[in-house]
Amino acid sequence: MNVLRTGAGDIGDLAGAGGADPFELLPDRARTAATEALCIARDEGFTANVMYCAFVAAQLAARRHDVEATAVILDVADQHARPLGIVGNHLNRLCRGEAQAFVDAANLTGARRPAAIMAIDDFINYPLEVLAVSG
Repeated sequence: MNVLRTGAGDIGDLAGAGGADPFELLPDRARTAATEALCIARDEGFTANVMYCAFVAAQLAARRHDVEATAVILDVADQHARPLGIVGNHLNRLCRGEAQAFVDAANLTGARRPAAIMAIDDFINYPLEVLAVSG
């Protein structure tokens, strides 16, 4: 089952032909699909898909220049994803990479540490809030 396939469409399909950037072309559709997929992943206990959607939320937060939200999502997602070996697909890696480059350019240090203590259950709601603001 691909929980990234939602009523708004498959997040992977948003990329379109030729590697077009789905978040430039269809930001509302990307946000809606990520929100729906994150809710499904949360309800069904699909941790990997929670992380994939979190990386989409991080990219959208970066694109609206929200350094704190981007940093929190990346820190907590990495804390939970790395031990489980969750790396995502090409689109997820692109989202994560862009978000990480944005945070690195902001040169944050101490501001990122409190996020590392967030439990997975608490974390799931954070990207949902970020996606809601991105709209």
